[in-house]
Amino acid sequence: MANRSYLYSLSNRPTAYDDRPDTISGLSEWPYAVPFSFRVLLSGDPQLCPSLISDGFDDDPPEAKTALYAISGDFDAGFARLRRFAAAARTLGTTELNTTLDETEASSTSTGTSSCCSRRSSLTA
Repeated sequence: MANRSYLYSLSNRPTAYDDRPDTISGLSEWPYAVPFSFRVLLSGDPQLCPSLISDGFDDDPPEAKTALYAISGDFDAGFARLRRFAAAARTLGTTELNTTLDETEASSTSTGTSSCCSRRSSLTA
């Protein structure tokens, strides 16, 4: 199993592996580490929840599956914090950083991130 972080938008916070949300939208995947932006997005009411990627390891016997977890947070609160961080960084940033922040903000608003994503964002690693 590769070490990866995934960011999803979910229609509800799962309570078990079989508790599948009505809507699951994959937003991002990142190798090896949990990006800072994922951490900020999940900073609004973070809670441990069951992973939706797997219900245990492949070699686990069916009656003794290893519990795997994800972190779920409130999207609106996390996105507001990320926007405030970007605004603060903009005052200290270089032209290159500000251009990157402009592109990121334009991308998130043109794709409807702030309105199309559900109230739950879930990060699993």
